[in-house]
Amino acid sequence: MKKIIFCIALLTISSAFADQCQLVTKNQAKKALNLVLESNKVEGFCELCGEELPKLLVVNKVSVERAGFGDFWELKINDKISDLAYTYVNGHNLAEIVGCEVMGVSSSIK
Repeated sequence: MKKIIFCIALLTISSAFADQCQLVTKNQAKKALNLVLESNKVEGFCELCGEELPKLLVVNKVSVERAGFGDFWELKINDKISDLAYTYVNGHNLAEIVGCEVMGVSSSIK
C-alpha cells in the first residue's frame, strides 16, 4: 500500500511541474521567438518526464499566439505549443533566458 501511495505522490509532483512556462507574457513570448529564430540549435528536453537525452527540434515554423484566456501568450514550434521550460536554444534553457521561473530543470544541456 505504501508503494502505491508513493507512486501516486510521485506522479502528482511530476505533473505539477508540467507546463511550467507554456503560458508566458507577451514580452517573454516575443523574446523566445527571436531567440529560436536566431539560434543554431533548438532542443527539447524534459528531465522531469524521465527523458535522458535531449531531442533535436528541426524548426520549420515558429510563431507566437495569444492563449485562449487571460493575457497569456504561447510559443509554437512547428504548430505545436512549446513549454519554454523544456526547450533549449544553443544549449541554454529558454524559460530561464526570457525570465520565466522554472523548477527541476537544468539551466543548460551542454
